[in-house]
Amino acid sequence: MNTLLVSTSSNRLIPRHKLLMLGALTAMACSAAHAENVYWLGDINGNGVWDTTTANWALGSPGGVDTTFTNGDNTFFYYSGGNLNLTEDLTTNYQEIGQSGGTIGLNYVFTSDVVDGVNLGYTNRISINDGNQATIGSGVTAIFSGSDTNLHIEGDSSAQSILNIDGGTVLKNSSSVLNLSNVTVNVINGGVLGGDAQGGTQIFFRNSFSTLNVDSGGRVQVGNSSGGSTQFRGLIVGVGAGGGGEVNIDGGRVESYNTAVLLGDNQASGTSATINLNGGVLYAPQVRAQNNNGGVTSTLNFNGGVLEVSSTNAITANYLSGITNVVVQEGGAIIDTNGQSITINQILTHDVNLGATADGGLTKQGVGTLTLNGVQAYTGNTTILGGTDAANLSVLSINSAFLADSSEVYIEEFGFLNLNFAGTDTITGLYLDGIAMAQGTWGASGSGADNINDTYFGGTGQLMVIPEVSSYAMILGGLSLALIVARRRKARG
Repeated sequence: MNTLLVSTSSNRLIPRHKLLMLGALTAMACSAAHAENVYWLGDINGNGVWDTTTANWALGSPGGVDTTFTNGDNTFFYYSGGNLNLTEDLTTNYQEIGQSGGTIGLNYVFTSDVVDGVNLGYTNRISINDGNQATIGSGVTAIFSGSDTNLHIEGDSSAQSILNIDGGTVLKNSSSVLNLSNVTVNVINGGVLGGDAQGGTQIFFRNSFSTLNVDSGGRVQVGNSSGGSTQFRGLIVGVGAGGGGEVNIDGGRVESYNTAVLLGDNQASGTSATINLNGGVLYAPQVRAQNNNGGVTSTLNFNGGVLEVSSTNAITANYLSGITNVVVQEGGAIIDTNGQSITINQILTHDVNLGATADGGLTKQGVGTLTLNGVQAYTGNTTILGGTDAANLSVLSINSAFLADSSEVYIEEFGFLNLNFAGTDTITGLYLDGIAMAQGTWGASGSGADNINDTYFGGTGQLMVIPEVSSYAMILGGLSLALIVARRRKARG
């Protein structure tokens, strides 16, 4: 699908065959001041086409005379919901889904079967009332490109409304803020939410609780891929009084280019801000809490998704900062350093809901170094996936003997573990490039360990491998059985 990205600073992203549309959309935006209020009747009239020639609208009120849509009109969808087929590029000023205090449970689905897709331009906001839904489906690129620098996707106070970006695209170009307020946004099936990755678009969860769900190849993109500062905040979960929310990454990607991901801001209070990394990827130069007023509980839950350090402008000295709870759940924490060397001072805690059952542990992947300071508290296994070659290792450095006694350590080829502490850390198993190592102490030269291996270890600390009683008994039982079989064969010979 071709996409026209309207930007005041550059037209380099506009496909050539769409250049002529730029002037037209600009003119449409300018006409918004003279917008009429039109009410969708297509579902009543039995015709689901949205264009500028079909009289599927009522003028001025739901009972007004039938009329056609004119670019720049305010559009209202109050009736039974349904599917709309957009057959040409369109621009609306203000759009309202569901009448406040009216019918509940409406879902209007905007799609297009035009080969190259269509652009649905907005110069103001989407307001979704009373728990109703709007769906930006395949073939539709909704572009917020008016003079209003802030885009609002909002529900009313009665119920959290829903915006589905299901295979479609919702963009806010240039340096601007996309505000989510009392709404659930689902980005699924290849849908895209955010900016053009050129102008520094931000997404704020503002003044109420909102939810962002990303799955099935969906992508959320904020920030500026061509440069910028991490102090220019990209994704803020919780802005203003009552601002808070939840980001559930179950698949797809949430990408914050050169801009930090924040859980709460200095004005937020009395709420919670949570990221659940259940799958997919969160790509960011830093994840931190910023709440000088206090009262915001910030949580990062690791549950099988990947936290990938951005390749530029990463805050390496304190990558996770100020977060109330950093929790390792059943799926485990996966951190990709992506060629960077970062330090985490926050404690990765065990999920208390698992009780005595081990959590998913830590997997370190990607070239570069991850340094964990403090006495970490996750209880699962520790895995270091390999780098690319001997000159580009994947390194994990731990500065205390915190590994759980019941856990195992796995280090792949071109993986490396720095044991930067004094003494020993007990574990039940050690596997180097997939091969189980013998019982005893392991470490680098100078550590005093029984087994020296400078290919996989550095530092002065040691790993003490003591198999669990059940595992050790199985090993001894296997050896005994092997001896018995060998003796019988010898006796028969």
